[in-house]
Amino acid sequence: MRRPGLPWLLPLFLAACSTRCGETRVEGLAPEGWITLVRAPAEGPETPLQAPAGREGDVGTAHPLLLAAHDPAGRWVILCQPREDTNGDGRVEARVGINGPMSGDDVDPYLIFGSGAGQRIDQYVAHAGPHVAVIRDGKLVIVDVEARTETLLPRAEVTDNNDPYEPHRTAVFDAAGKTLGYLAKKGERTIAIVRDLEAGVETEVDPGPGRLWRIALPGDGSSIVMHAAVADTNGDGILGWPIPETSVGRRRCRKSGGHGLYPGETDTLVTRIVSLATGRMTRVPRIEAALGDRWIVREEAPEKSPAALFLVSAEGIARPFVSAACDGDLVYLDHGRKLALVACQNGAVRFRNEPERTRVELHGEDFHLPLGVYVQDPRFYTKKVGTGSVVLLRSVNPEEGNADPPDVLVDLEHHGVLHPFPEGARALSAYDRYALYVSAENKLVLRDRSLGVDSVLRPSERNVHMEQVERFAHSGSEVFDLERGVVGEVSLFYAMVLTTDGWALGVPHASEDKLPERNELWRGPLRWEKPKPEPYYGRFGSW
Repeated sequence: MRRPGLPWLLPLFLAACSTRCGETRVEGLAPEGWITLVRAPAEGPETPLQAPAGREGDVGTAHPLLLAAHDPAGRWVILCQPREDTNGDGRVEARVGINGPMSGDDVDPYLIFGSGAGQRIDQYVAHAGPHVAVIRDGKLVIVDVEARTETLLPRAEVTDNNDPYEPHRTAVFDAAGKTLGYLAKKGERTIAIVRDLEAGVETEVDPGPGRLWRIALPGDGSSIVMHAAVADTNGDGILGWPIPETSVGRRRCRKSGGHGLYPGETDTLVTRIVSLATGRMTRVPRIEAALGDRWIVREEAPEKSPAALFLVSAEGIARPFVSAACDGDLVYLDHGRKLALVACQNGAVRFRNEPERTRVELHGEDFHLPLGVYVQDPRFYTKKVGTGSVVLLRSVNPEEGNADPPDVLVDLEHHGVLHPFPEGARALSAYDRYALYVSAENKLVLRDRSLGVDSVLRPSERNVHMEQVERFAHSGSEVFDLERGVVGEVSLFYAMVLTTDGWALGVPHASEDKLPERNELWRGPLRWEKPKPEPYYGRFGSW
């Protein structure tokens, strides 16, 4: 029951940005001139792939396995497996160490299309859209699963730095998978190359002074960001990258686990944006993220001082985005609508004896909207629920602070309209139309947001966690279609992957179903399963 005084139904207003256009001064942002962009036809031999196997057979082999990466559409997976007795103890086995590394026989990654044993690779690098980048036999290879081709890029520099918090540095895609950026050697220097995967054109980009560390692309591939070490600040005689010392295992076939972190002195880094249309280079302070074709940049400010966020274009033109009065941290980005949920660290409050909470605002290019709610810790209390128009905020306090913290949905399509769940409920998953939650009485409930109707799926529910891929959510053997309100069941003991078309990949049932111990791995092979319709509240849904 909704309590009086809550702000859920207060009129919502849009506040126009104080500066709508033009160039704005940003501390730490400075033009660095223009560079010459060298364009040429894309290099690298292209080889046709065999038709991928379907989803009917085994995935991987009958050995321990670790899921390293997968295509959201289910066209490929990468499994790490020991397949030979390399330590001579008479068995093929591998275990997980305390910080994620493998022990026992040698564990290698295998790229598998659909099903089968797959092909051995050196490392997974990145993926987006129909493309996946891997290193095989010491060379960067780009696979197009739709065109069924693979392209070898012989110039690519494949040296890794084993940063425990970042992916492999060799290559990145834009969000749509239409543009590839990769590192390459040119003489004694490392440069960046941007490859238009549709037009078959490559652009060489000189990173400027320093030793190139990492690159990034925005959503539309109109610019490139380059991070480079420019000064030997720690005096060790080399231009080094800011990699902290850590006890975590190496990235290749590593399972996540606890680790120690020992940050050391690093050399001076600079970040530069280069327009791929004009070659204009702009030095910027800290980049937080890409948003559409812009970069969200945090201005330079003294330590522990509030700082503003700006939207910076490929040409280095900045516009205000989030003021220093908010001192915002990004919570969620909607690239299609170019919107950001922001938690304002400035002005945090306490309700009763609870931990400190920050207010949440919705920001766009030309407006900001205070939502009138506070969240304890956005990193743990915000759930990205697929690619629909809603975002889940958990344990939210209204401005008055006189109610138990509920979960709410933020409707981005309608600029921040809030949809609270019932008091005491725990939201599990949501998409455009439907949402799943566990009520205060521990009932599993499916909510039709368009009709305002709640339907009980189960009278008792202990699970409080679900995985979600776009409109599909799953827990255990059940799969929920949150666009059509349909429930399905898969005949797997444990589902590891859920695809955008609703299939599940996981461990099939055995004569004795058993969960692995803490230092053990699941054992292959895996199987694909399509959910079968399951009855709920008196009717069947067709999958």
